[in-house]
Amino acid sequence: MAEGKTPLEALRWLRRRLSDVVYRQLAADAGRRNEQAGPGGHSITAFNPREGVDRIWQGEGVIYSQRLSAQRTKSRLSTVMSSPLYKSMTIRSWSTTVKLNNRLSALDASRM
Repeated sequence: MAEGKTPLEALRWLRRRLSDVVYRQLAADAGRRNEQAGPGGHSITAFNPREGVDRIWQGEGVIYSQRLSAQRTKSRLSTVMSSPLYKSMTIRSWSTTVKLNNRLSALDASRM
């Protein structure tokens, strides 16, 4: 193995490098989309949260949203679907995100 790495260490190193490449490409793509996103240049402008019901905040390359379950019928988060920016978004629930992460972890474990 290069640099004296075990096969597992080499695989981890490769995953990190691939992850870095994918992240840079996603960030570049997001930057191009944000240039066309309207005021402020951010996709977050597509959201219209209802105070006391919805909460949105921006992370690096991601927008987080949360709504109170008891107030879900009063939420405005679904209005993002009527935005032209919706076509350039990938929206996942927390449950789906956890399931995807578990599948990736299982796939990694099966390759060892």
